[in-house]
Amino acid sequence: MLDAPALGVLRGAWNRVRLNWDAVNNMWNQWVLDYGGARQKRVLDFFGIARTWKGVSTGILISLFAVLGCAVVLLLFLGRPVGSGRDHVARIYERFLKKTIQWPNEAGVPPATHMRDLMHSIPERAQEIESIRDLYVSLRYKPVGDDFKRNMQRFKRAVNGFRVPKKG
Repeated sequence: MLDAPALGVLRGAWNRVRLNWDAVNNMWNQWVLDYGGARQKRVLDFFGIARTWKGVSTGILISLFAVLGCAVVLLLFLGRPVGSGRDHVARIYERFLKKTIQWPNEAGVPPATHMRDLMHSIPERAQEIESIRDLYVSLRYKPVGDDFKRNMQRFKRAVNGFRVPKKG
C-alpha cells in the first residue's frame, strides 16, 4: 500500500522510520547480545575496576552499596509518617486539637463545626476559639493572596497562645 506513487512523502517517512528502527536494533545487538569478554573488560576498565578477584570484589561491593543505598532511600521515603506530608495549616490545627483534647472531636465533624461546639463548651475562651476558627477557614478555603502569610502567622500565634482552662 505504501508503494503507491501518490504516497511519495509518506513512503519516504516510512523508510526513515524503518531505517532508524534497524539502527536501534543493530545497536541493541552490538551492546547487549554481543556482550563478550572484550567488551566486559573495556567497561570494567572504564570504571577503573581490574579484572582480578580484587577488582571483581570491588565491583560487587560497589554494586552492593548502590543497591543498599537505593533500598535505604526507598525505606526512608516509604517509612515516613503519613502525616509528614500534610500542609502547615493542618499541622497547626492538630496542635490546637491536642490542646483541646479534653473536648475531643469524637463525631468526626468538620473543624469549623468542632470549633463552634468548643465555643459552647468553653464559653470563657469563645472569642479566642472564634478567632482561631475564622483564621483557619480563611487559610483553608480562601484563595491564596497577599494576606495569606500574615494570616498564617496570626493563626500560629493564636494557637500557640491558646490556653485551655481546666475542665470542671
